[in-house]
Amino acid sequence: MPDYCERSVFKSIVNALIHRDYLINGSEVHIDIFDDRLVVYSPGGMPDGTKIQERNIDTAPSTRRNPVLADIFSRLGYMERQGSGLNENYRLTELEERLCNLLLEYPELTQSEIRERLDLSRSKVQRMMRKLTEDGIIIREGSRRKGYWTIHF
Repeated sequence: MPDYCERSVFKSIVNALIHRDYLINGSEVHIDIFDDRLVVYSPGGMPDGTKIQERNIDTAPSTRRNPVLADIFSRLGYMERQGSGLNENYRLTELEERLCNLLLEYPELTQSEIRERLDLSRSKVQRMMRKLTEDGIIIREGSRRKGYWTIHF
């Protein structure tokens, strides 16, 4: 039985290959598998140099760093939709976006710590996290005590 959803791993690798910065010499896409997580590394940041945390998901333009590769992967059926990225797939509320940004910065936070940092009720945090988990945006990796959150925009 695989530890990770095969479709998610495949999509991560396809995205890493399509969106990597091929101008960075000596770098490569690689996959690190640990006891408690899988990390896909793709060289390069946002094409315009900004950080994802600085972007407004509703207004961020969809840009392809490597349009020829994107076209090839699309023709092979490896991409679901070109340009869907952040804009089309998920519409986060401002509060959900704050929660995701918090988890990006501090992936090991507990729900109690999230409640304190966002000044929300226990039930509100639980509802938001349940929704984001069901939508596949946040995933809990590892155990409740020693686990962490991963964000999948």
